[in-house]
Amino acid sequence: FSINGKFYMYDFNHDGKIARNDWLYIDTASGSAFRLMGKTPTSQDAFGWLPLQAIPQDLDIQHPSGYFIFIDFPKDKELYGTNAFSWVYITQDMTFKLMGADENHNFDYLDENGDGRADPLSHISFSMSGSEVSFVYNKSADGTSLNYKKTSCHDEASAIYKGTSFYLKTNSWYQGAIVYNCKIEADQNWELNKTSITITQIQKQEQIDLQINQNRLIATLDIDYEEGVVHAKGSYNGNKFDCYEQYIPILPVTIHKEERSKLEEVMEWTGDDLLIGTNCPTWLENIDTLLNQKINYLKMSRKFNFSHIIDTDGLDHKLYVYQYIKLQGDPEIIQQFIGQKPEED
Repeated sequence: FSINGKFYMYDFNHDGKIARNDWLYIDTASGSAFRLMGKTPTSQDAFGWLPLQAIPQDLDIQHPSGYFIFIDFPKDKELYGTNAFSWVYITQDMTFKLMGADENHNFDYLDENGDGRADPLSHISFSMSGSEVSFVYNKSADGTSLNYKKTSCHDEASAIYKGTSFYLKTNSWYQGAIVYNCKIEADQNWELNKTSITITQIQKQEQIDLQINQNRLIATLDIDYEEGVVHAKGSYNGNKFDCYEQYIPILPVTIHKEERSKLEEVMEWTGDDLLIGTNCPTWLENIDTLLNQKINYLKMSRKFNFSHIIDTDGLDHKLYVYQYIKLQGDPEIIQQFIGQKPEED
């Protein structure tokens, strides 16, 4: 199916708060943008879509919160007399079926278990390629689900501290024994929900978009933990690179439930002092230098997806994390609070 539109969380009032109408929809065919609940809803426009003259320049357009796909379900027309709500919404590797609008003109998604909250469609997975998405119904021959139970997490925080603005957002989901807690107030992000695990392989892709003042790094890192190889592709201030780094492998490794710090070291591993050799240019050193300079403006989005975390039992665990941070203002305050939730002024 074609992806009809991209959906973004956007603080229209720039007041550090996300209201129910702080959402923006971009039609992929026309490029037109609309604000959710930007005008009074009607029977013909249940969600009050307000056309925008232009897409906001500071919108993180490369990282939508989710995607809308129109699927003309025959049952919708049969039961409700309209296909106006024959849409699905995909986000964080989950698929939700739109059912209509509730009495307050909010999105009303399918609630499979009747607990009053939207549920992702059971046994449905998807893959995206360009502007298209394919859905898969995951059932084994005996009718049992092949899906792991998936747990999602979302958190965000914003503040203004002595004239310096901060915004942090993190989304994640995980399947299997390795848990990632995305809450900003969390003391530790990583934990294990089984007694111990011996990890034999991790294949990880990390995507980075980092802007510090006028300098910008865009990179994709494909990391093979078993081989100790990092393939780095991207550009630094418009100069492209495609190179490899070789590290001393750290797998296999056995981690016990109480060893949170050890688990974090493995899951966040980037090599560091285990480097054997590299043919990468000196842009890595330049970035380290930039981080130690006075920063007036910093914007960073970081997304990593562990496509394979394999243990000695042959089980495949999965994890997705997306982090976004934006800081602007006094250089000394920014340096003090990089990577931390600021106290409120």
